[in-house]
Amino acid sequence: MEQIARLSGEGETPMLVALDNQAAGIIAVADIAIEAADVTLISGELTGAVNSIALSKATIRNIKQNMFWAFAYNSLLIPVATGVLFPLFGILLNPMFVAAAMGLSSLTVVGNAVRLRRFQAPISF
Repeated sequence: MEQIARLSGEGETPMLVALDNQAAGIIAVADIAIEAADVTLISGELTGAVNSIALSKATIRNIKQNMFWAFAYNSLLIPVATGVLFPLFGILLNPMFVAAAMGLSSLTVVGNAVRLRRFQAPISF
């Protein structure tokens, strides 16, 4: 009974396991539920589910934008770096400029991802 009271006090749901009508052990169910859940609400407010869905949608949108920019930079600048423009226009880029442009690609992706820090929950408490 002491273990049941302690587990209940810690916010876990104790379940008794019995063998042949004798108590054989206690299982704390809350640990399993939290690890198995896609979203775990730590407060009693159900609006947290709405906010987590909105944040996940913003994250997926951000990932898609980052994929677009990374693909755009790479599909345009890798051919330019290899000299595709030379036969057509006689243009060769200094490798330092190409490296700087590729670095700019990384900065664009990271800068876009940092925008998630300004995410505003649709429902505030």
